Amino acid sequence: MSPLIQLHDITKTYITGETTLLALNHVNLTINEHELVAIVGESGSGKSTMLHTLGLLDKPTSGSYLLNGKEVAKLNDDELSSLRNLKMGFAFQAFFLLPRFDAIHNVMLPLLYRGVNLNESKERALQILDKLSMTKFKYQRPNQMSGGQQQRVAIARALIGNPDIVFADEPTGALDSKTSKEIIDVFIKLYEEEKKTVIMVTHDIKIALQCRRMITVKDGKIVNDVRDEERKA
Repeated sequence: MSPLIQLHDITKTYITGETTLLALNHVNLTINEHELVAIVGESGSGKSTMLHTLGLLDKPTSGSYLLNGKEVAKLNDDELSSLRNLKMGFAFQAFFLLPRFDAIHNVMLPLLYRGVNLNESKERALQILDKLSMTKFKYQRPNQMSGGQQQRVAIARALIGNPDIVFADEPTGALDSKTSKEIIDVFIKLYEEEKKTVIMVTHDIKIALQCRRMITVKDGKIVNDVRDEERKA
């Protein structure tokens, strides 16, 4: 498999008053095309900062970030936004659905921002919602849907632009165990059938063990990185 993401000596610091927090501490990491990766760690370990850095939501303080072999760490905000829109999709614990819009219009938004016409955007949104068994909820607003249904809409929105990489930050954190399993099954299906690279942060070790690779973060460092075949050996 070809390298998709390569981090070289990445640091991320936050300065609050006279206090400097080193959230990522000289991280080196390669993620290949078509991987299903879980990032785990205690609260404050740096796992969400790592995901936000991988997803180009946060710029590293220092170091090199190669995406498909091209340096992206020094791109400006507009360039990063364009790259995220073309290459990446995101699902978060908080669904971030617009309350005044129904499901289909929430899913269409990324395409409309790209300039795709209304009819094509709607057609593609319907296709994605159908794949996620959400067709019958397409005209419901977020307050008319359960947490699991809202997360499926958020995942549909993440997929509408056909991204190479899907990032998920605690995607089951606000869901019950039955619904959590259904949502994780969606991500596994994306990896197995759609051949997507899926990178998720989770506090749930049972979920992490369903992924093909588990990266453990502590104090801003990667302290363990184990692939599925190594766990089974």
